[in-house]
Amino acid sequence: MEKIYLILTYIIFPFQATLTIQLDLIQWPAIWATFTSRVLMSFVGILACLSISRARLLGLGAIIGLLMTDTNDIAVIYPTFRILYPLMAYHCCIIVALQVLILKPIAFLLLEMNTVRERRMILRTLNKTSSTHMTYRTLFKIIYQILLDPLVLAFAFGLIFNAVFHHNPPEYFTHFFNTFSETFVSCALFYLGLVCANSVTGVSARSKPLLSIILSIKALLMPILATKLYHIFAKNSENASAECFTLLYSLSPANANLLSLASRYAVTPNLVGDNISIGTFLFLPCLFIYQCVLDLLSTDASVYAHFLEKTAVFVSWVSLITGLWTRMVFMAGRKTRMMPHRFVICYLDCTLVTAGIVILGSFKDSWIFDLSARVTLTDYIKFSFYLSAYFCTRMWTAFICIGIFIQRKQGTIMPRRNRTVFYIFGLIVPIILTVSLKIRSQDVREVDVNPFYQNGRMQQEFTFTVLIICLLTAITSLIMLACTPIGAQSQPPQSSHLIRNFNLNQSETDSLTNNVDGFVEFDLEKEKLPTREPSQPPEEKSDAPQDPNNVDEFMDQTFNFGQGFFVFALYGSDVECMTKPIMKICSKMRERVTIWFLGIKRLKRQHGDIEAEGDGTPKVNLPARQTSNWRIAESFALRHLDICVAEITKPVVLKTRTVDRAFVFADFRDWLLNRNLCYNLEEVLSLLLSLELNDYIRGLSVNSVYALDPESCAESVFEFIYLD
Repeated sequence: MEKIYLILTYIIFPFQATLTIQLDLIQWPAIWATFTSRVLMSFVGILACLSISRARLLGLGAIIGLLMTDTNDIAVIYPTFRILYPLMAYHCCIIVALQVLILKPIAFLLLEMNTVRERRMILRTLNKTSSTHMTYRTLFKIIYQILLDPLVLAFAFGLIFNAVFHHNPPEYFTHFFNTFSETFVSCALFYLGLVCANSVTGVSARSKPLLSIILSIKALLMPILATKLYHIFAKNSENASAECFTLLYSLSPANANLLSLASRYAVTPNLVGDNISIGTFLFLPCLFIYQCVLDLLSTDASVYAHFLEKTAVFVSWVSLITGLWTRMVFMAGRKTRMMPHRFVICYLDCTLVTAGIVILGSFKDSWIFDLSARVTLTDYIKFSFYLSAYFCTRMWTAFICIGIFIQRKQGTIMPRRNRTVFYIFGLIVPIILTVSLKIRSQDVREVDVNPFYQNGRMQQEFTFTVLIICLLTAITSLIMLACTPIGAQSQPPQSSHLIRNFNLNQSETDSLTNNVDGFVEFDLEKEKLPTREPSQPPEEKSDAPQDPNNVDEFMDQTFNFGQGFFVFALYGSDVECMTKPIMKICSKMRERVTIWFLGIKRLKRQHGDIEAEGDGTPKVNLPARQTSNWRIAESFALRHLDICVAEITKPVVLKTRTVDRAFVFADFRDWLLNRNLCYNLEEVLSLLLSLELNDYIRGLSVNSVYALDPESCAESVFEFIYLD
């Protein structure tokens, strides 16, 4: 599947797009605005990473730059724009080619520099002369990877044939590529889902701050920056479709191929996997919100209330379904007894009640009411329950921050009696607020542009007051949390020795991501506050100008009813408790089928003639690619890789990171020989090269297995790089 995906993505689609596109119809302002915004955010991300880490985390800076720019334009954006804006869909391939030619060389250069630096550290620990440095061969390697990239070649050949055929290729070309285009969409989305399923490992507390910053920049800052740049580049030739393309294109999630790249260079592969999976899940909701905002700006004010009601009902459906799934994950994972998961579950339950009331209320009557109509008991109960659940969600957001702070300060789980106090306040205070609102407003309903504000100005004041109090409480708790050390919990640093020559000096290292136990990456109270004006009578709405505050109100309303999806994005992907038994069965079936299909057998002794040198000692020849095919690596990975990793690997602490699965070649050789998996050094080197070519290992003290000296390779250090 991966090979088919690469062929379709990197060859067929770019060639087809550039073969049929008309150069005079290209919206260059949209392309330059999108590309410039990505260049700026890439440089800002790299410089921020290098500045905070004092130029130590070169690899992480490169990965952050790629997460900002190398997005999944082909597998996600292209099918989406084929539906929304068909004329703008082929602009994706131009932006992708510019990214590969201009931005990827910088990332590759930083990754190679990071590899050289780590290799120099390893050689120093082995008491060897460190002669590792950047060479012209490395630069030529980067240029070779860029210029011979299949996407760039397909793009170049497509432009050449475009000029030859004058934008009108033969008919058989058109039918052939249309068939592949239809195949591409299903194949690309299936491979993307496969990568997301394999990369979901649960977001760790260490990567939450950095992950939330990257996703927030891509979801909030980049679309606004790209739109502003489009207005600058377009000047007097603005196009509505091109402007929408510029805005929505910036929401594209990270490319699935970045996972293999990060794993190959051993630079935060889990962070990249989490970014791909969560970014892909958040893409459609963000796309829906921004598209609704664009439609809202061109919609007449008279239909705004109906537009807002339908949006709230739809978002409530999404929140309810995803929230119920997350609730099942919590129950299956037995996290209902843990803190702060208990408070998160209470917050999620309040969100589910709010979404359920909105959905059930829309079945019978519309939320848009008539002042002349009589208020029934059902309407009164429905709105009272909705308002109480709304206040509950606000209060439990602050309670989560307070609970995390108390647990961090005490260093132990919060006692049951303390939790009971929060449960009582979380249940009684919303009821008191709702009753107080009804008394103060004298239960008089007022027509507002938002149908969920039925008590007019008084309800706005209550809502705004509760929001400000909870927001200040949450911010204060988080500030105190950052200033409070962990109580009675001190974990001594773990010393790791690869071999007895490895006596590493533990130096203080700067990290971009601090390990905050139980930290929730973004505050659920930080949404835009709408500033509402007194509502107008229904007959005057159609003549009133479009209010720009409606956009803020729409964003606020979407967040209110879509909070279940945000909880799902944080905790819903942690489904290991439910999928682990299924994955175990599937893994065994896959192993048996693969072994039977490929005819994999245990490596046997090679009975070939051994060349001898003058002194009679056997001469070991380095293996070639032909002798180290992928079947050897797959056979070893299926049967022995997990046991080998558990027995011969040891962690090594470097200044930039901790290598958790490092091993010495001598240990690997002895392990294979003792188990009779290999019978001589040549077979060991052949297996090692096969593992390297298939991205199972990478060299730490050497560039590659090709660079090994058979006579002095016993102390060479390697690393297993497959994902957890």
